[in-house]
Order: sequence, then C-alpha cells, then structure tokens
Amino acid sequence: MPELESAHITLFGNFNPYLISPEWLDEQEIWNARDVKLALGAVKSDGVLFNGEGTEWFVSSDRLVIASTVLDCGEMALKVLKELPHTPMTAVGANFEFQDNTDERTYPVFEAIRETIPTKVNPQLLRWGVVLHEGGARIEVMLIQGDHGTTLAFNHNRTTASHADACKAVSLFSEDHDRSVSLMKQFLS
Repeated sequence: MPELESAHITLFGNFNPYLISPEWLDEQEIWNARDVKLALGAVKSDGVLFNGEGTEWFVSSDRLVIASTVLDCGEMALKVLKELPHTPMTAVGANFEFQDNTDERTYPVFEAIRETIPTKVNPQLLRWGVVLHEGGARIEVMLIQGDHGTTLAFNHNRTTASHADACKAVSLFSEDHDRSVSLMKQFLS
C-alpha cells in the first residue's frame, strides 16, 4: 500500500509575509524549530519560504501553506487563525500525496483503465482523475502510475466565507487525511 509522502494545508486569503515569521510563530507558541532555514530568493512572488525539523512554511500576500508529515498542519493553521481573527479568508485546501515506489506492483484500477486505451497506444505514464463532492468539500483525486511507481494525490478544497468557516475547514485536516486513506484503499482494492 502506498505511504504518505507529503501533506500540506493551504489557506487562501490576505496574509502578511512580514508578520508570519519563525520568530512570530515561536512567540505565539505555534511552531518552534531550533534549526530554521530561510529560503531567500527561492520564491519569485512577494512570499517567504522557511523550514525546519520536517515542516515547511510559505507565506505570501494571498496564501499560507504549511507542509509537514511529522506535525498536524491543520492544528498549526488553526493556531495561526486564532491569532489573526481579522484575516479575510476565501478557501482552504488539505492535500495529501501517497507514493508506492515499487514499479512491479500493479493495482486492478490501473489495469482496468489501461484496458480502455487503444492497444496501439502505449502510455509511459497513466494519469487518471476524478472529482467528488462530500460534506461541503470538493475532493480531487489523482491516480498516477508509471515507471517510478504509483502516486495517489488527494485535494480537499473548501470555500470559506468567514473566519469561523476557515477555522472549521482547517480543523478537518485529520479527517481529510483519514478520508484520503479510505479512498485510496477503495481505489486500490
């Protein structure tokens, strides 16, 4: 079964990349990393990128992205929102990518999809997607299989009209992870 390779939450709204910094996150007791690396010049927009101890932050004027497979991104996002209650928010996306690097393993879903492709066409990479709507979320599922194994990506996207909506959406991060695992098992069984 594929394993979690990446997880991140994206908050779309109006953020201040000069305010949300490693120092500010530490002062607010949201995130504290001893060895923080700031990636100056790595971003072409007005944003700032920094990381440490398995967690990466990207902050720009229109989004905040928290990526980590070791910490609960939703919990950290909720703490940020509680410190910034007047930040206008438009959407929240919870994203999970699972990877099976073995190129020998086949899953029935990919075999069934390949059967629909004309025999004269031999794709090196198979990419197939579907969109679901569940519990106020738009879930985009992408299944990819090629020479380097199998990848399943899940994007749970929720529109937010208020601060309360945004807090609720980020608090569902763990549930979105669990739903992604459940969907992955359904697709791959």
